[in-house]
Amino acid sequence: MGVTIPRALCFWIVLMSWFCGWSSQRPDILWMRGAHTQPAACIAYTPDSQMLVSGGGDGTVKLWSTTTSLLIRTLKGHTATIRSVACSPNGAWIASASEDGYLVLWDARTGSALKKFSANGSPFLSVAFSPDNSRLVSGSNDGTVRLWSVATGALERTILAHQGAANSVCFSFNSARVVSGGADGYACVWNQSSGALTARFAPNAGAVNAVGWSSWNQVAVGASDGVVRLWHGNTGAFIRAMEGHTAAITSLAFSKEGESLISGSADTKAKIWNTGNGRLRLTISGHTSSLNAVAYAPNGNTVMTCSERKIKLWQSDGPLLLWFNEHTGKPIRAVEFAPNGERVASAAEDNFTHLWSVLDGTNVGSREAAAPVYSCAYSPNGTYLLLGANQGRVELWRAQTRTLVRVAQGAVSSRALAVGFTQNNLYMAGGFNNGELRIWRISDGALIANLSHSGIITSLRFSRNGQWVAVGDDRGNLTVWRVSTILSSPATVQPTHVLRGSVNKIRSVAFAPDSARLVTGGDNGQIDLWTLDTTPRYFSRSAHTGRVNTVAFSNDGLKIASGGIDETLAFWEADTLKFYARYHEETETGVNAVAFSPDDLYVAIGRQDATLILIKTP
Repeated sequence: MGVTIPRALCFWIVLMSWFCGWSSQRPDILWMRGAHTQPAACIAYTPDSQMLVSGGGDGTVKLWSTTTSLLIRTLKGHTATIRSVACSPNGAWIASASEDGYLVLWDARTGSALKKFSANGSPFLSVAFSPDNSRLVSGSNDGTVRLWSVATGALERTILAHQGAANSVCFSFNSARVVSGGADGYACVWNQSSGALTARFAPNAGAVNAVGWSSWNQVAVGASDGVVRLWHGNTGAFIRAMEGHTAAITSLAFSKEGESLISGSADTKAKIWNTGNGRLRLTISGHTSSLNAVAYAPNGNTVMTCSERKIKLWQSDGPLLLWFNEHTGKPIRAVEFAPNGERVASAAEDNFTHLWSVLDGTNVGSREAAAPVYSCAYSPNGTYLLLGANQGRVELWRAQTRTLVRVAQGAVSSRALAVGFTQNNLYMAGGFNNGELRIWRISDGALIANLSHSGIITSLRFSRNGQWVAVGDDRGNLTVWRVSTILSSPATVQPTHVLRGSVNKIRSVAFAPDSARLVTGGDNGQIDLWTLDTTPRYFSRSAHTGRVNTVAFSNDGLKIASGGIDETLAFWEADTLKFYARYHEETETGVNAVAFSPDDLYVAIGRQDATLILIKTP
């Protein structure tokens, strides 16, 4: 069954094509679901409130749709945690500040790195644009505040601001001044033209972790005592303290109009305050660990919070609207389309398997296994979903209702790295890292066969004609068994073929739809195409510069896809193994899994950084 992408998604496809500047190195992406592999440390809205920018401990900047929570793009250019991100008021640029000692200025439309700023190598902790778009201000771990020209990249001024880290920086609403908050417990206001200190606020409450400057000319200061304090930006007069948090303030953000302020705290909560009278408007409780960042949408309708790997979008009056990064930072190990082509499953080491609508990337269901998941498979009739997990668990679920039917158990110390169903939907199989291939009857869970291999089973596939099951192992053996013989004589059955090609350690195996050909990929970057007849034969291609993690045949048998640790996705003509498309963008963290949709219109990609991508088949 084919799936037609609806008009409702066309806006985002057009946006992504414009925003990302598709090239021959970037696949034709329909949607992406992603995550940071380390905690999200900072967030910011684009000026039109349509996108969210996040920076994480994995050194990446990610851009998301605030209406669908789809991932738009991943920007790579840092080698350490990103502590702060900012969007220019005119929407042209994004800035990121990292512990690697660099600021990067990005083109917001193409995602290209335009400039890279560095001073003395000290980690950057904070960055902000001036309202007139002309300058950046940065705060560093060495206590310095620096002003940079956006146009030229020149360092215009260095201010020795704090006797400790400069944790947070912000421009005044008219771009004339800068406020900085430091680990020394002070918030300081500086003239950006001269660098002169014009005001100094001392909350006497420990380190100042967050500062902000509103259009009402109020300066907000958040400190370690959990209190938010307001001062007048011109006179320096203290206005009020807003109490309610029970742990340190970690982040602050004013609404564009200045009448509201959101604060995030180590107490796991965010609070929205009326800046006119100091009254608490709303407490947001939806995280289980310290909030790393908060943001207020420029249109005033929503706010954003982030904690560890959870980013959540809330209506500014309270209800949760969206949350991002469903796979919480662990690698996606398997992707599989439902036989009807309407859903695609992604299984990851975070214990979760998510089901996604092929139409628009909506999460239509999730299953949490009892251990990290390494493999998954749909039954040919679409009734069941099989998950291979740690602790030797093979879990059988009903695909439609997402209810657990039973657990078939391998050795508790093993991992089920591969799973599959027989074509007649009567039996299921699991391949384990202890070398066992186990086959169970679905109806009652009875163990039918337990076949031993000398190596770790990394992949298994059943042929579509129901005759064969092929197993790949880490010693380079491709073992092919006749299914009927396994079922009739499990105690004495011997493999029909034990084949060795150019692939030294097999990572992935796939049958062609004709059941007469097999493709394998492995550690030495090779892929082998086998023809199964009386005397099996193969020919090989050097496919990737490192380990081939995954291979897949298209359902018409004409194409082969491969993904590798070399951060590329390649497509090959199945009859000649001549490659015809290769992608290097949005594959940067490594491709762990690929699958063709039943109608071959789309390809699903599972990445090492917990990102699932649906692309048009080239």
